[in-house]
This record gives sequence, C-alpha cells and structure tokens, in this order.
Amino acid sequence: MACPESRLKCFLHYGCEERIYVPNRNIKYLFNPNNVKSVLELLASTETDKNVVSTIMKVFQNGYIIEPCASMFALAMVVRKTDHKTKSKTICEAYRAARKLSEDSAECFLMFTHYLREIAKLDNKKGFGKGWRVTVQKWYCKKDALPLAETVSRVSSVNSWSHKDVLKLSRLKAPEEVAKAAVLTFVQKGFKSAFDKYSNEAEAKDVLDYLKLVDQIRKAESDAALINLITVNGFTIDYCPLNYLTNHEVWLALIPRMSIECLLSNLNRMSKLKLFRQRPIIQEIVKRFSHQDEELTNIHPIFIYVVRKQYEEGPNLAIEFQYLQRQRLQEAVPEAVGDDNSVAAPNEGQQNLQRQPPPRRSADLIDALTSLFNKSVSCLPPSGLRYLIALDMTATLPSRRCFFERFVSVEEAALLVTLCVVKAELESNVKVVSFMKDENKADNKVAVKEVPINKAEETLDSLKGKLSTIDAINAHVQYLFEWATIKNEAYDVVIVLSDNHLLPQDAQGALKVYQEKVSAKTNFTGPHRRGKELTKEDMFLICGFDKNVGRLIEACSRGSF
Repeated sequence: MACPESRLKCFLHYGCEERIYVPNRNIKYLFNPNNVKSVLELLASTETDKNVVSTIMKVFQNGYIIEPCASMFALAMVVRKTDHKTKSKTICEAYRAARKLSEDSAECFLMFTHYLREIAKLDNKKGFGKGWRVTVQKWYCKKDALPLAETVSRVSSVNSWSHKDVLKLSRLKAPEEVAKAAVLTFVQKGFKSAFDKYSNEAEAKDVLDYLKLVDQIRKAESDAALINLITVNGFTIDYCPLNYLTNHEVWLALIPRMSIECLLSNLNRMSKLKLFRQRPIIQEIVKRFSHQDEELTNIHPIFIYVVRKQYEEGPNLAIEFQYLQRQRLQEAVPEAVGDDNSVAAPNEGQQNLQRQPPPRRSADLIDALTSLFNKSVSCLPPSGLRYLIALDMTATLPSRRCFFERFVSVEEAALLVTLCVVKAELESNVKVVSFMKDENKADNKVAVKEVPINKAEETLDSLKGKLSTIDAINAHVQYLFEWATIKNEAYDVVIVLSDNHLLPQDAQGALKVYQEKVSAKTNFTGPHRRGKELTKEDMFLICGFDKNVGRLIEACSRGSF
C-alpha cells in the first residue's frame, strides 16, 4: 500500500485514494471519512500532522486537479478529526487554507460548509463553532464590496446551501463599511430591503446599482429585457435564469462573453435544445473559437476532441439505440386481431422499424472544433521527461467503445494520448512501440516493434496508418519491461494503452528489475481489470476514458501524485 501522503494526493486530484481512476465514479459515495483514511493517518502522526494542510494547498494550486471539492472535503476532515485540545494550531491552519483556496469560488466555500456539517453528523455533533464563524466573517468581510457582490450573486447556492443559510447560522454582524453591509442585506432580505436601507448612503451607490441589475436579470419578464441586460452590462451565463436558456437569441448574446472552456462544456446542452438549427448560432460559435487568444493553454486537447465527438456522433448513437428498442418491442408485440375477433391482421400490431435520419451536423462547427483541437495540441507544455508509449493495436479496437465515453473508440483514445505526448515533448524523448508475435522464436514470445515518429508532421491519421501495418496482439506489460531492460534505455514514464485486457503477467516484478537495471524511477500508466492487484506507488491505472484523462496523465508524469 502506498504511503498516506501519496494516497491523499490521489484523493485530492480525482476523488479516490487508490491509484485507479474510473470515470463517472460516484463522488458522493467516495466523499466519506471511511474512504479517506490517509488524512486520519497523517493527523495521528506527530511528524506528518503539520504537513497535511500544506499538502492540500500545494495540490490545489498545481492546476491538475479535476475535483476541486475534494480539497474542501479534506480540509473539513482536518477540522473535524483533529484533537481540538492538543492540535488547535492545525485546525486554525485548515480554516485559513479553506478561506484562501475558496477566496474566488463561492462554490468551494459553500461546499466546505456542507462537508463540515455532514462529517459532524456522523459524530453526532452540530458541525459549527467559533472557528467556522470567524472563517465566515473573514471570507465575506475581507473582500471589497463590489467583488463581494459579484461573488455572492454569481453563485447563490450549491447543494442546497445558500449564502443566506451561512450568514444566518454564523450570526454575522453587519460590517462597518456601508457598501458591504448593503451586499449582505441583499443576500439575506433581497434588493428592496437593501435599497430602502442604504439608498441614501453615497458609499453604497455603486454596489446598489450593480445589485439592481442583478435583481432585474433574475426577475426579467421577457427575452428582450434579458438580452438587453446581458448586452449592455456584460452578464455571463451564471446570472441567466434557466427558463430563458431555450431561446437562441439569448445564447447569441451570451456566447461572446463565454470562455472557451465554458462554451465547450455547453455545446452538448445547446445541441439537445436544438439551437443549432439556427444558422447565426453556428456562426457566432465559430467566430468565438477563432478568437481564443491565450485561453487554450488551460484546455487539454482531449477535452476538445471528446466534445467534438459528442456533437458529431451523439445523435447517430441515440437513433441507433431507439431503433434497437423498437426492434425488441416488435418481437414482443403479437399480431393485431381483426374486428371480427377471428381474422388476424398481419403487421398491424408491429411497430415501424424504419430508421429515422439523424439530424444534420454543421460542417463549419466540426471544422472549427478540429482547428481548435490542432491549435491546442501545439500549446501543450513540455515536461522534459523521457516517455515510452506502448499501444495495443489489435484489429478489434476500432469497433470497441471506451467505457463511459462511448462516442470515442478505444483506438481513437490510444492515438489521442500518443499524439498529445509526441507533440508536447522533444522527438528524442518519446518512443512509441507496439506488440506483435516473435516468429523467430519457438516459444512464441512477444516481440516489441518500434514505430517511427515525426513530431512536426504527426497527426491522428498518420499514426493510425503507421500502426495499421503491424500485425499486433494484446499488450504484454512484462515483455515490454523485459525489452526495455535488454535495451538498457532509461524512461521516466511508461504508458501502456490497451482495451482493458492487459494480460496478467508479473508486471510489478518486471518493472522492479527494469528500475534496478537503469537506476531510474519510472511511473507506469495503463488500464487493467485487476487494478488493485497491480497498484503500487509507481503505477497509475485508468479504467475507461473521458475528458480528464489527459490532465491526469500529465499530473502523474510530473509526479503530482
């Protein structure tokens, strides 16, 4: 089993202490003190209890986490599970860290309060004390008035916890600064009370003007009024009432003010609302994608590719699923009986099995997403590490779909990860290989075949063409490390990409022999059904595929967990 600090870092990155990432895992189930024993073990030790909070802060700020709320849960555990009598300093540090990490995120702050309450329930306690009240007071009152108003109005509630609930439980006194007091009154009693109380105060004028606009957009009575507020005042989608997000004109006003990441996250939503039937929507999105500036440095290419595949193939798969459902129903429905109750009317009781044509996909939008993907690949930061990538390119991969991300085939996922590493690193630091039968040996051992790469000209299609010429077989991790040991070439990261059918050879033993031979610490990343049997501190296993896989491989390669 890995050390407690390593397990804590895993939990902070993707919500699980095990070195196994499974897309769409039930996070609510995992966020339980019994599943995060690393925090308890670190707090129990007198040598490591002081490093828990600093570790959480460092991981949160490194930019690779995909579950920000995991850090809030870990800090809530530190507060609730630390001995208040002997280690009060650690509790103060945890509160201070929670306030700092959630300074610009009302969602994280409200979730921290939620986790404090949930953990306290397990111990039959109330969950709130002086330390929490001081934290609440500083989180609200240390901000300037206008940023505070923007923060509390952008995210008003999370998981049934609102700012009004927090202020009521903390019994927060009105601050001396009039503008801040007006904001807190707005949160607790609404705009009318805040305006009646502070309209005569000159200091509160700017804040009240802003809060008036927020109140108007929340209570907008027509699409035209809402669009005017968005266009004139620059409000984002966070402020927009949900019932207006079915109107394409509202989206036309919102799209220029949305970040690239936010726009990508909402493409599937817009497609389901059938907004892409309106040509101006497509044109506005394509225009926004062409003015991405420096935003692509924070977006991984795999995220963009997954969004493109969801838009491109989602309706086709949905229609195919509906067709199969109708086919099963047809087999279950008997032939209809005639009016005279004696003559059967053939086929009248059966459903129409004709496939509906899928909705047309916009070629312009697909081209824009492809161009965005190509640009993002060129923006990937190099790590300076040496990579060995082994691909299982058997003939069944193109037809097999990834677990969770069913729009992407296993072959596409493997080529995506390979291309991202090849484009990010120096050509001399990356070696790509595949597995094939060694016909020269009588015992039918596995041979490792090197694949030539050209960083400047490499694309998904070129990689696929090179690998298709190899008569590939299933991945053999043991033989891969034996091959690397014979070659005596040192690699910092070994990535094995397969369809979740790695053969159960002695991978750990082969990895240990290889590390001793080349005197290098090597991280191994790959999929496996028997994940717990293979897991060790130098291994990270991914069972499935989604938009987060690229970031997690980057984080593991760089030693973040």
